[in-house]
Amino acid sequence: MNDHLGPGKPYGVIVCHATECAGALEAMDKLGGYYKLSKVDGWVTVNASELEVGKEQCRKLGAVLAGSSPGSAA
Repeated sequence: MNDHLGPGKPYGVIVCHATECAGALEAMDKLGGYYKLSKVDGWVTVNASELEVGKEQCRKLGAVLAGSSPGSAA
């Protein structure tokens, strides 16, 4: 297994969608469970017609993930 992917490692998801995103989120939950990853709060779902709205949410998710990384100050 890749050193960057393994039990307890944090993960987040950004889903850009045109209509429905529940299936994609469910699939990401299953994938994270399979690899025993640690889901962080603040997953981002944004409609493709409103990309500008989601940019700040994506920045926040990135900051959460950066703060969860091994060796971070958090």
